[in-house]
This record gives sequence, C-alpha cells and structure tokens, in this order.
Amino acid sequence: MHLHSFRVSNYRRLRDVHVELAYDISIFVGANNSGKTSATQALQMFLGGQKFSLFDFSSHTWKGLNALGAAPAAGDADAKIPTISLELWFEVAEADLYLVLPILPSSEWQGTLGVCRT
Repeated sequence: MHLHSFRVSNYRRLRDVHVELAYDISIFVGANNSGKTSATQALQMFLGGQKFSLFDFSSHTWKGLNALGAAPAAGDADAKIPTISLELWFEVAEADLYLVLPILPSSEWQGTLGVCRT
C-alpha cells in the first residue's frame, strides 16, 4: 500500500491543501511559515490520536468560532461548527484489496485508489 496524497483542511496555516507524494521519497520545499511543518504535523496528529487545541484551527475559522461562543444557547442545535479534516488517498494493488477493505469499511474506491476521511 502506498500513501498517494493527502488533503488537510482548517489546520493551522492550511485552509485547504492537497499534497501529492512520490512513491519513494517526497521533500517539502517552501518559504518559512508556508505550512511545510503543519502538513506533516497534521498527519502525525490524526494518525497518533493526539488532541487538537483551539489554536490548531486555521485563523479563518476563528470568526465563526467566536460567533458560536457569543450566540445564545437556544441555537446550538443548528450551529455549524468548523472542523479540521484529513483525507488520506492511498494506492493498493488490486491483488491486495481484500487485505484493506475489512479495516477501512468507510473508504471510497476509484479502481485501486482509495480515500479515507477523518
């Protein structure tokens, strides 16, 4: 199985970023504060089961979070809470699909390329 790419939304500086990975090695290159570390830490946070803090949300979600905090409790049922999300796109050889499907029942498949959303 090969992690083909991943998409991170609302995590630190990453509002909505799709990162494609090479089969053997991938190198993140960019200016300081462009999100290289955040991209790798997002994977570590989700896969390691670590807890997120309010400051892990990207700054564009803070206005919505503040509005939720100031809103009356009566509207809580209809409130749209910002989320941090991760999609993992992985490639599995067709002969090995039977090994993966039981552990990823909520995944979506396009040929041998599958996505798991959290």
